[in-house]
Amino acid sequence: MRLLYLLMFVPFAATASEHYSTSAGPQVAIQAYSRAAHLSPLSASGEDTLRVWTRDSMLGQVHGYIITKTTAKSCSAPSSYSDGSITVGRVRCSPSPRSASVDKAIRALPSFSRQEWNCPAFDGGVVFIEGVRQHKYFAVRVGNPQVCDDPESKAIVELLGKLG
Repeated sequence: MRLLYLLMFVPFAATASEHYSTSAGPQVAIQAYSRAAHLSPLSASGEDTLRVWTRDSMLGQVHGYIITKTTAKSCSAPSSYSDGSITVGRVRCSPSPRSASVDKAIRALPSFSRQEWNCPAFDGGVVFIEGVRQHKYFAVRVGNPQVCDDPESKAIVELLGKLG
């Protein structure tokens, strides 16, 4: 009987998903993506790290990039939207090559002056960036940065172009 319960529970545990409200701040979404990828939360006391999550609003496809001084991973996951809530499926990550152009784009990221902004476009996508730089934690959310003309959005678009 115990074996039957175990066989019933294991498939559900392997396909667990994470949820967040679209009205919540960027940290709530970032935490959901990190949990779905089985990543520990970042803290200011940790090493320099950058996590970038993008979600296509129409297709629901999520892409992620996790970069430290020594490693780089690229990730993907399905997601869905319903009634103001995003459900993120299992995130799968694999090692990816590091490049000098990505490192340069990371160094070019400004100290963000705001945590959240939207650029005017219909549908498109959203970008979440979380990081630790010189023992300072930051998290931002921007909708459709490719259509904004400000320096922060341009730096994000530059980074995204180098990552994927």
